[in-house]
Amino acid sequence: EAAFTPDLVLETILLARNCLRTLPGSTATLPRLRHLSLASNCVVDMETLMTCLPPDLLELDLSGNQLEEIADSLTKCAGLLRFWCSHNRLTTLPNIFRSFPALRILDLSHNYLTVLPPTITRLRTLQRLDLSYNHIRLLPSSIHRLAVLNYLNVAHNCLTTLPASLVQLNNLCGLVVHDNPWSEAFRVV
Repeated sequence: EAAFTPDLVLETILLARNCLRTLPGSTATLPRLRHLSLASNCVVDMETLMTCLPPDLLELDLSGNQLEEIADSLTKCAGLLRFWCSHNRLTTLPNIFRSFPALRILDLSHNYLTVLPPTITRLRTLQRLDLSYNHIRLLPSSIHRLAVLNYLNVAHNCLTTLPASLVQLNNLCGLVVHDNPWSEAFRVV
């Protein structure tokens, strides 16, 4: 196992496509690490992975792994600005979103989600939300609380309507809603 020493000044580590299941535990000792990509690896257990992550991460890319859940311990990285967890096997989300006051980008596309927890609307700084290619049937009526959201992708889901509160998102510049089984002509209720 490779070991990192705390005196390294690494800020970014890109480890995509390496068949990794986890990281060396010494990764947690890198005081300047802010950007970490583990995209397209073989990560199955996020709880074990979290013990290897430094708490001051700003970006974490876990796309294209085999995760079935997001560990509650992700809250140790409360300063995350960008989190990608697309192309995994997520079926549910934990109620941890109140723990990320600065999160701006959240990509949960290409999973198996059917429901969003209400706490997702506590992400007051969220600007981009990609939920495409899931099985979501309903967006929370409190979605208007995402006041700075400027891009929402809910294409390829199971939506039949959109919540009326969506029109209160004054910063929304991009709305992608194609390939949903609308109950009638596209409508907001």
